[in-house]
Amino acid sequence: MLTTEIKRRDRINRAINEGALPEGPQEKKLDDALADLTRIIANSHGALDKNVATFIQELRRTAIPQAIANSVLCGSPNEQLLPPFEEFYARFDEMPFTAAQFFSALVVACGERINNVSDRPLLDIIRAQHRQIILQVENLTRSLNQQNTAGRITLEEVQDGRIKLSRAIEAANRYTAVESLQGAKRLRLKSLAIPSRLTPLSEGEIASAKIAENGTTITYLNFRRQFGRAVILGDPGGGKSTLTQMLCNDLSHLIALEASNPGRRDFDPSDLKLPLRVILRSFEAKNTADPSYTFFDYLIDEATLPLDNDHDFARRFLQNALSTGEAILIFDGLDEVLELGKRRNIVSLIEQFSEIYAACSILVTSRLVGYRDAPLSEDFAAYGLARFSPDEISKYAAKSIRAVSGSPKKEADAKALDFLRQSTRIGGDLRQNPLMLGLMVQIFVYRGDVPSNRPEVYKECATLMFEKWDGKRDIIVQNVPRDDMELLDVFGYVAHRTFGDASNEEGVTREWLTKELRKHFENWYIDKASANRSAKSLVEFLTGRAWVMSEVGSGVFKFTHRTFLEYFFARHLISESHSVSDLLKNELLPHVLKNEWVVISHLALHMAIFRDGGKARQAAEVISSALSAETAFPASQELALLEFIGSALDYLIIPEGVYLDIVSRLIKRAVYLGAREELAAISVVWTVFSNAGSRIHLAKRAAEEVFNRHLQGSPTPDMLFCIYVLGSKQRDSLVDGYSRRARLRNKSHGVLWSALDTIRTAQKSRLKQLAQESVAVAKAYIFAFGDMRAELYNIHGAELLEASLSPLVPPSVDQLFSASLEMASSTLFPSPREAPYEGSDCQALIRAVAADYLAGKIGSIPVPSASEQKLQGIESNTEEAISKLWHSTRRRSPSTKNREVVGEILIGISLVIEGFADEVGHRMHKGKNQSYLFAPHHVFLSLIDVTASTKFELPLRRWLDETRVVIRQVKGSD
Repeated sequence: MLTTEIKRRDRINRAINEGALPEGPQEKKLDDALADLTRIIANSHGALDKNVATFIQELRRTAIPQAIANSVLCGSPNEQLLPPFEEFYARFDEMPFTAAQFFSALVVACGERINNVSDRPLLDIIRAQHRQIILQVENLTRSLNQQNTAGRITLEEVQDGRIKLSRAIEAANRYTAVESLQGAKRLRLKSLAIPSRLTPLSEGEIASAKIAENGTTITYLNFRRQFGRAVILGDPGGGKSTLTQMLCNDLSHLIALEASNPGRRDFDPSDLKLPLRVILRSFEAKNTADPSYTFFDYLIDEATLPLDNDHDFARRFLQNALSTGEAILIFDGLDEVLELGKRRNIVSLIEQFSEIYAACSILVTSRLVGYRDAPLSEDFAAYGLARFSPDEISKYAAKSIRAVSGSPKKEADAKALDFLRQSTRIGGDLRQNPLMLGLMVQIFVYRGDVPSNRPEVYKECATLMFEKWDGKRDIIVQNVPRDDMELLDVFGYVAHRTFGDASNEEGVTREWLTKELRKHFENWYIDKASANRSAKSLVEFLTGRAWVMSEVGSGVFKFTHRTFLEYFFARHLISESHSVSDLLKNELLPHVLKNEWVVISHLALHMAIFRDGGKARQAAEVISSALSAETAFPASQELALLEFIGSALDYLIIPEGVYLDIVSRLIKRAVYLGAREELAAISVVWTVFSNAGSRIHLAKRAAEEVFNRHLQGSPTPDMLFCIYVLGSKQRDSLVDGYSRRARLRNKSHGVLWSALDTIRTAQKSRLKQLAQESVAVAKAYIFAFGDMRAELYNIHGAELLEASLSPLVPPSVDQLFSASLEMASSTLFPSPREAPYEGSDCQALIRAVAADYLAGKIGSIPVPSASEQKLQGIESNTEEAISKLWHSTRRRSPSTKNREVVGEILIGISLVIEGFADEVGHRMHKGKNQSYLFAPHHVFLSLIDVTASTKFELPLRRWLDETRVVIRQVKGSD
């Protein structure tokens, strides 16, 4: 170790003294590399003065070290990063080394850290993915080269601007408003908010707008320090804006704390990024008025006042911070851009801005419902806001009760226990949403009990705060007699005039409110004087209630929370409709078909039919008509309609016969749509069963009638889709591909899998027979039942394995052999806690294929020629198989039997690689080009060594030697 340390120091020293870059690929361990460099400057050169220490500290804030480390990792040229490094270096005076010397030393320090990597083959696997890393380096370089395009900026200006802007951001995000029995309170955000937990989302969860329960979660702190480009999706009132407020408050506070403690070096660089937030609804309003208005203009407008009203300095400061990655960008409220076309345009602008300022971390927030209609690119990792856990519910309830009631802690804790007991019985699921939990607490504090459903919570909260709390505080609306009208309907009118208009939603003036309310009251009162007095009086009331409208600027007001805007707008839709049928046909369904107003539509329908059987039956008649065979919608519209109806069954209380008829129609349409147009129709069936509740027996009956009819006779698209549904253990298993982890355990998964078990059991024998006659049914059968792989391969041959039969066959069905390779690799050494469910069946298939290879019957495995998604899935499965096989064999020395299994799996991997090369080569050069290994050459050599003395060793070595091998670096250059 000492010799290694001395050699590493010597190389870094030479780089400092000579400014020469070494040749060859390098590796990063960024923090260690910077620490090495700092120690050598201090101990070997005695040059670590305050100026150098400040330089290193400021450098750590930027994306420059990361860009250097990434270029070192993949062995790409470093020279392109020297110019932006020199630009940054120029801010500092009297440095003991030149920019070139310091740059070279940092490159070497990163490279030297490769000697400490113990798992070098794993490092090579990472390097084999270098194409994406090179692209990141290129994007970072472009961003870094812009740091002075708006004009040079000195170090003193950077530090001064940073502290001024961070203090302004902290002040703007320090407090949150809460309505209490004592009036509106401003509480510190930290005293009330619960740090969010986030869960990575799959494509299936996004497509179905449902977040799976009990998924892996990431803490707020870890997310804050690690995200690069991310989109956070959640339910209304789920805490998205609170999360961005916490980010802004925490990061700006840490910047101020670091500035006041200049001697401390223990701050994490990711905690010192300046948070810059764009409220997308506000931006949309300005961009609509002036299409040339950009995100950069918005940020300048927000920063100018804190930066001494110096517009030019704000422009130079922000250009530097964004270009060097010293800031994070937060785009809040994508879902609040209501018009789909405008939302997609905003998405495009965000992606363009992210490319221009690639050095910055980017965070976007949106509601989960509707996100799939205007999603960001795959560069943005999707996370869902986890709902409150029981412990978080308890903590938040106690904090809220204390804040709202003003009770001492002991008394508040006792009330919280009572609240938890009540809400567990009648509103347990609502409590997982922060906004709903807060509203329920406020109602409980006054009434002593809790409503049982969402519309009632909204209604009771609005009524309570208006009629009870304000009355208790002797607050009345002057000049507006309560006997004259229902004032909640007046709020509905204001919401109606506000909702859907970008500029109005972002905020309206007192004058605008007065004018609009005057129009409303002129239709109510005979004389205009009364209308004018009432309008002015109600405006004063509205703008003085924190729970209705809050001041967001000088004399500018908006609804305190979008959820209340939606509630009052839903009330207005109901009051303006002649009947529930009119509401559904003319107000809601036209927007549902366009996947708009989803939350509004559920809220309005639920409120309209609440505790009214006659109105619920009216709604059912309209729904049945919309599901009739004569009605034809484009596939995307019909899918949106089916999802809406499936979700509405959660609260649509109708006779059993009517319910059964609607569910039957839903499942019939889902099967028709899924078999011909859109695989995502599987989500409709999941939605039906997820919302069935106590009527799940009726949903099962409807499914059995539909499925049993389609599962008879010869194979049809409808039959195949029904089999896919029978095998769907996870909501996303058809959308995402093979649900690997789920299929490794011998237990049922999800409500749909359990609900369809009777059909699966009854149909298995017949489908097994059909599987022997039809390769399409065979692939579907294996997906649904997980057995007979080898037997069906012996009947159908290589066509069963990876060949795509139709674009409407899910990747999870087509990727049979590559998924089997991965499962077999995963279960090579199964643990007692994870007994393989299908591992032995996968190994039987691989053994049969390997035997055919040795017998000369098969030379490669054909892969799909039509679908890039399926090609990527096969590639991913095979890479996972190699990685898991590598780690399995390194953890434990294989027995003779397992060496045979490793040989069989490697034969299978080689056949997939050959088939993959055939297809990719055909696409690129209209003929076979070259094989691409999915891992470094020596990894294969090492794995082949494991098969020593088996019948697979020599064929594998011959394959590796004879194949024209080009490791993935070459693939990236094609």
